[in-house]
Amino acid sequence: MNQDFLKNFLAHQSDLRGYICSIIRDRSLRDDVFQDTALTLWESFDQFDPKRSFGAWARGVATNKILQQHRQTGRIPLATDPQVLEAIL
Repeated sequence: MNQDFLKNFLAHQSDLRGYICSIIRDRSLRDDVFQDTALTLWESFDQFDPKRSFGAWARGVATNKILQQHRQTGRIPLATDPQVLEAIL
């Protein structure tokens, strides 16, 4: 499982970071969300269906983390409306 996760994560980490950066304006908050997303992906990798796109799954997890952080703290300045992100999910 570890090698499968690393292979998928390394192949998609730049796209995932770019996705997060396109939504969150603050650099340190982007890094926090990216790290939190990576940890969640690692912890829940056993739930990932390898027949599906890892990148799409990772972006969905990231979107949930962004919305969760925005709702809890309200301190994430989003480049788009939270309702748009929810619609993407």
